[in-house]
Amino acid sequence: MNFSSTFAGKTALITGHTGFKGGWLGAWLSTLGCDVFGLSLEPITQPSLFDSECSRYFKDSKFVDICDLGEVQELVCALKPDFIFHLAAQALVFESVKSPYETFRVNTLGTASLLESVRLSGHDCCLVMVTSDKCYVNKEWAYPYREIDQLGGDDPYSASKATAELVISSYAKTFGNLDGLRKIVSVRAGNVVGGGDWSSDRLVPDMVRAITKGKVLKIRNKSATRPWQHVLEPLSGYLRVAQLLKQNKINGFQSFNFGPDTLQSRSVYNFIQSATEHTFIKGIVVEYEKSKSGVEKSLLQLDSSSARNILNWSPTLSFSETISFTFDWYERFYSNQGTVASTLDQINIYTNKAVDQGKTWMI
Repeated sequence: MNFSSTFAGKTALITGHTGFKGGWLGAWLSTLGCDVFGLSLEPITQPSLFDSECSRYFKDSKFVDICDLGEVQELVCALKPDFIFHLAAQALVFESVKSPYETFRVNTLGTASLLESVRLSGHDCCLVMVTSDKCYVNKEWAYPYREIDQLGGDDPYSASKATAELVISSYAKTFGNLDGLRKIVSVRAGNVVGGGDWSSDRLVPDMVRAITKGKVLKIRNKSATRPWQHVLEPLSGYLRVAQLLKQNKINGFQSFNFGPDTLQSRSVYNFIQSATEHTFIKGIVVEYEKSKSGVEKSLLQLDSSSARNILNWSPTLSFSETISFTFDWYERFYSNQGTVASTLDQINIYTNKAVDQGKTWMI
């Protein structure tokens, strides 16, 4: 089976659909013939990918708090979705320091709210639960983190994602024999870039704001090394997980990392230097601070061997292609060429590249 035969005519619920990743996922599923519904708060950035484009890909949107068990359960019972992709989250490290309670509430209790809604509904579906690469205890060593490594986190965001993983595991292992909770997978990815992200305290959105407003880009920690990847890379993994869950080819609760090859990881400095070769970013003025932040870790890498071996998934884009995809999108947006064609074009180009690499299940 390929993506088209898996998702065409089916129903999917995306929580956090007004966010960056949720918008791209909704667009992709819609092109596959899936009826896509969303549950989220209103967009928190202006502009936003959802308002500028992606709202059209959703059959309906419900703007409620993910922690509102009654509202979430009502929607699950009404939709009876074939697939649920849980992306709703407070997704920013620095915001978690400002609002730790809210971060734990949304990321941990919100995860429990969704799982409890599915449990109470008794509706059998495929659950893809998205957490983060920051769910691991970060020891800042060279070896990339595996799914079996210790969960935890120093800052509230990282800790909240680790506790979300524990909630998911608990529901899967306690209620995995019940209708609705037989097919649960948690997926971990981070440092995702691509067009349509205007979040605060993220490298690419900060670069876009600096170049479009003629301001200086101030960088906290230029040596921080991250597994940068285009948004379509982990999303292809989430869809692959959902596909194999539907086919009963993944049994029991599992977790999967989605990240680039270790050699593709780059420092913030290297990322900026590569980006400045793109016409959209040329001329950006960068100011590097001497002292690094005490909140963010300097080194983070993921081991995606399980995804490669079990799912037959691997990254499709090179680092240079990731840069091009990302800033081509913004260049098109700010030159008023239309984001619809740009987003759908990039999904199509990405899919064709993947198929050329032998991933025929992505058609």
